[in-house]
Amino acid sequence: MNTNETLIYVLGYLDGSREPLPLRDDAWQSDQQAKAAYAATGAIHIPNSGEDAAGRKRFIRAAESLESGGLVHRHGKRIGLTPAGDAAARRLAGLPTLEAAADLLAAIAQPDRRHRWSDGSISESSLCGLAPLPPGQIGQARTPSEELNVLLAFAAPLLCAGLIGWRPVSGLDGVLLYSAKKAGKGDAAKWYRTIKSKRQFVTPPHYQEGWQRAYAGREYARPEKPHMVCHLDVVDAPR
Repeated sequence: MNTNETLIYVLGYLDGSREPLPLRDDAWQSDQQAKAAYAATGAIHIPNSGEDAAGRKRFIRAAESLESGGLVHRHGKRIGLTPAGDAAARRLAGLPTLEAAADLLAAIAQPDRRHRWSDGSISESSLCGLAPLPPGQIGQARTPSEELNVLLAFAAPLLCAGLIGWRPVSGLDGVLLYSAKKAGKGDAAKWYRTIKSKRQFVTPPHYQEGWQRAYAGREYARPEKPHMVCHLDVVDAPR
């Protein structure tokens, strides 16, 4: 990989690590611990993408070059993207930047009464222009993939920047709630016009490689600190 490809791979791995994924038992505990570590450092463990010694060395040199250029930062063995690195990587990958996600942040930060849950959050389906709690049907997703793909593309930079968070609702498979950690300065109404456009994002191979590697690995991860236990509280739906 050259430096641009490595930058895109790192972005894909970060997005795959932050993207909403309902998990259970040890995998869920591991994910909660990883979230806490990322919130504290802005970095995660990213495996070397090289398939042989030469490839691994190229990855290390590319990462060092990105670090010296102010696009990547390290925290011990963890790797993260600086704000400049995140913006550059998303442009290279053809994805929305943090600036472009301002309207989504506003929609999450200030949901209207019809869509606001008891803790002030808003459901994934509401952000996709649907009912707050669509009925679950066996073998069918609660939220159509076209709208969901657009939502996740815009949510990714906000998740990586730590401006929003998400959580599954206990006892309701496929129901995810988003909440903002910072008030948005965008226009919530513009976000709902964006989601209706059903844009498509075609990401480069190195982004897909990093994303899939991170996303799939979360299902089988073991807690880094087995004796630390996280808890999930029940949240009431809008009435």
